[in-house]
Amino acid sequence: MAKSGLKHIDVGPELTKTEWESEESHELIHGSSFPGSPVERQLFYRDDEHKWYIYDGTGWVWLGGGGGGGMQVHGNEYHDPDFATETALSFHAALTNPHSATPDATPGRLILRDANARAKVAAPSASDDIARKAEVDAKPSTFLQLTDTPSSYSGQSSKLVMVKTAEDGLEFGTPSGGGGSKIQDADADTKVDVEESADEDQVRMKVAGTEAFLLYNNGILTFAKQSKARAYLSAQQTIPNTTWTKVNLNTESFDEQNEFANYKFTASKAGAYLLIGKIVYWYADVLAAKMYAANIYKNGAGFSDMWMQSAISAKALIVLVVDVARLVANDYIELYAYHETGANCKINNGESQTSLTVFKVA
Repeated sequence: MAKSGLKHIDVGPELTKTEWESEESHELIHGSSFPGSPVERQLFYRDDEHKWYIYDGTGWVWLGGGGGGGMQVHGNEYHDPDFATETALSFHAALTNPHSATPDATPGRLILRDANARAKVAAPSASDDIARKAEVDAKPSTFLQLTDTPSSYSGQSSKLVMVKTAEDGLEFGTPSGGGGSKIQDADADTKVDVEESADEDQVRMKVAGTEAFLLYNNGILTFAKQSKARAYLSAQQTIPNTTWTKVNLNTESFDEQNEFANYKFTASKAGAYLLIGKIVYWYADVLAAKMYAANIYKNGAGFSDMWMQSAISAKALIVLVVDVARLVANDYIELYAYHETGANCKINNGESQTSLTVFKVA
């Protein structure tokens, strides 16, 4: 077959004037379907499209011009004529496995894929006529699925499901069993879930299997594992006159991240921390017109203090100091007491008395 795109009649050893002038001596190679055994550089004219094509060794490529435009369909090939067949997509009417590029006789299946079958849009099953998948890089568990009432998702209608492979460590979608959408790591122990149970309408975050964040449907926000601690004095402690003395906070009310030990709070993570120190001076040691103080120490130095002067004697005196500190990991916080009574002065014990509270707020 001539590569020029022209077919010549057999005129014998000599070409007569009549044969030369005949309109049937030369014919364009044409038809409504491509030749079965083309060769490279072969030209072909599609009668049904009114367009010229050339065979590049792997597929028929539109030469441009002619009528129409947009996507062209040739056999099972569906492609933009401005691109070569490497970037074309192909339809297959039926597939046994949606991850395979080999057609079979199973009805109701449709695959739209590139020439090397790495990217696809496919119906995942013959029974699910509406659902579609888009697969990338031939990873069977990586897909984008838009579906209306697919059976595999327990009647959840009009859902968008996007799941990446385990090696990518991320899942976003509608889990089976009636749950809601989520993002999770490969082993599913760290996740964000907007509907852990049916119609819960709450946002949960779990880290290594432990819930660390919860946004209730009424707007209340809970940081379940946020750093927070409170410790108090379990027995009265004597504070010498005019001497800054560390308060021996030896009993915990709570300590979420186990950061309180040896009478001090030690931050495990950087952030902003709310600090509340409270010292209750024992009524029997309080004298009129004397100074009493509390100081929150940071890394062994005074950070924030509060002073009070007693008005009368023999009444308990409370000194409260509140501040916010920017801490980095291993910064530590302590509570110190001070007074100018001229003699020793005790501070009260008990959970409602002398204490230090620390909350990580940012």
